[in-house]
Amino acid sequence: MKLLYIANARIPSEKAHPYQILKMCEAFVKNGVDVELVVPFRVQTKRMRAIKDVWQYYGVEAKFRITTLPSLDLIFVGSHLLSWIEYLLFYLQASTFYVFAALYALLRKAKIIYSRDPEFLFVLGLIKPSWRPRMYYEAHTFPGSRAGKRLRSWMGRRIGGLIVITNKLKELYMERGVREDRILVARDGVDLQKFREDTDKAKAREKLGLPIDEQIVCYTGHLFPWKGVYTLAESANLLEQCFFVVVGGMDDDIRRFQEYLKAEGIFNVEVVGYVQPSMVPDYLYAADVLVLPNSARAKIASHYTSPLKLFEYMASWRPIVASDLPALREVLRDGENAVLVEPDDPKALAEGIERTLTDVGLAARISRQAREDVGQYAWEKRAVNITTFAIAQR
Repeated sequence: MKLLYIANARIPSEKAHPYQILKMCEAFVKNGVDVELVVPFRVQTKRMRAIKDVWQYYGVEAKFRITTLPSLDLIFVGSHLLSWIEYLLFYLQASTFYVFAALYALLRKAKIIYSRDPEFLFVLGLIKPSWRPRMYYEAHTFPGSRAGKRLRSWMGRRIGGLIVITNKLKELYMERGVREDRILVARDGVDLQKFREDTDKAKAREKLGLPIDEQIVCYTGHLFPWKGVYTLAESANLLEQCFFVVVGGMDDDIRRFQEYLKAEGIFNVEVVGYVQPSMVPDYLYAADVLVLPNSARAKIASHYTSPLKLFEYMASWRPIVASDLPALREVLRDGENAVLVEPDDPKALAEGIERTLTDVGLAARISRQAREDVGQYAWEKRAVNITTFAIAQR
């Protein structure tokens, strides 16, 4: 079976979604699907231009065809201009790619057309209405605008099926008229082969140059406000006996976060910055506690997210302290495989971290259960579920 995955993504990238796309393509290949990933030409950052082997960088073993199509990428021109200009340039880049991708898809004649870009599926559906039943959209968010909702609902009722990453997204699409049997909930996943049980905390800390005898609390991921990293910083100020390690982030976000730490006089937080995906497990192994402090103030954090870091945390044999939010409760259970705390509350987060550090039995129990639970979220199982769902819809 031929699957054409259309992704308006810059690959490689400092962001998480290209990693998710590549790991899903790999998982499809491992399940016997003939995969071709179609991406646009994009202007790269200096850091990403230095990467010579994308497969090695992302740890992809089962390779597949990657086709690059033209797109008018002028986004870098507007990166320091007015925000509306930057948005205009983004839509110019995206629209040119979608047109080329739609024409290319017509030539490839794949059994399944798969994408995280609803605008592309809309364009292809207009050009070739008879192909709508073979089109599948993986939804990671839900629009707030009336036009965006109409587009998603119109498309969702006509294409082969929807893959959503949370129950809330399923509910929203059903409210817009998409039948329940046309929607599959498939939360994000993890490459379990990257994580081993015999993790040596001391060796990981020595390798990374981290303090050997400190209690280390670790966060990995972007530094957007809705990720809760500023709440985490305030918690660090309440736990001066702990050493906090923050891994990840874009350059501008890192700078803003560091300026905040300095202004607030918070000195027990080390901001590591961006590291390549293969290094992330070592930081998780080096930690005593892993934190996922998502904010309740943004729907993307409370209802739409299925964080890649969550499943990597679960696979790393380390206890998790996370915000008590609907999207996270679909996977985490307080006192069973994580400690859940009130979101946007630095004191509650600090108390959850301290409880996990002091209650050795609790930490060991939730770590074991999380590792057991994460087995159902392997990328290969997710690919099987999606493929089975797509076949059933035909």
